[in-house]
Amino acid sequence: MKNCFVLIFLAFIISCKTVKPVSELTEEDIQITLRKGGCFGTCPVYTLNVYNGGYSTFIGEMNTEKIGTYSKQIEKEVYKELVNSFKESDFHSFQDNYESKIADLPLITMTYNDGKSIKTVKGKRERPTILHRLQFKLEKIAETEDAWTLISEKTVEENKGPKYNKSHIILNLKHGSQLASWFNKMRKEHGVRILKRLSNNEESWLISYNQNKYSPEEMLELLRNDPNVASAEFSLEI
Repeated sequence: MKNCFVLIFLAFIISCKTVKPVSELTEEDIQITLRKGGCFGTCPVYTLNVYNGGYSTFIGEMNTEKIGTYSKQIEKEVYKELVNSFKESDFHSFQDNYESKIADLPLITMTYNDGKSIKTVKGKRERPTILHRLQFKLEKIAETEDAWTLISEKTVEENKGPKYNKSHIILNLKHGSQLASWFNKMRKEHGVRILKRLSNNEESWLISYNQNKYSPEEMLELLRNDPNVASAEFSLEI
């Protein structure tokens, strides 16, 4: 009996050591992430990070009540149920990307770290039902207003990293895109203008856009959601 108590005590000590103090957490301790992109309307744009142990951060960028970086500790049972849902979903078996032909829907990105490997899945409506259910669980945590504490009025992206010229976007188009008709359509509908060709194969361009109609983040999401676009990034300031 005494040995049983010793084993239980040791197991308790070991399990406690697996959860770091909040001050020692790093990006490597992030267990689950939900990133919601923008749309043509007022879709909320934010990132939710859930760390090992239930500490979480919310980074609100646009169209959400919480703009800036917030934090809170998720209730123990909610955290346990969330992690079990990801484990039982066999998350690593899903495709990396689910293509969509619907431009006016936010791109949903979910990442899960099971301690052995990290898996990221992107998509919109055309995803398996279980991915939608996992998304809803994360949204329920992210979009509640209870218990969140403001850390910074700026987003993480504003606090660190290089400076960007958000009036210019570096655009990489997919091979085989009908360039003339695509650019003509984007010029008429969104005010896109070609500033410079960045590659000889005509797939990489520096463009501007109608800033009176779109915010930089809205335009970037619009381009990223276009089926003809391979990638889109703000231009670095020189």
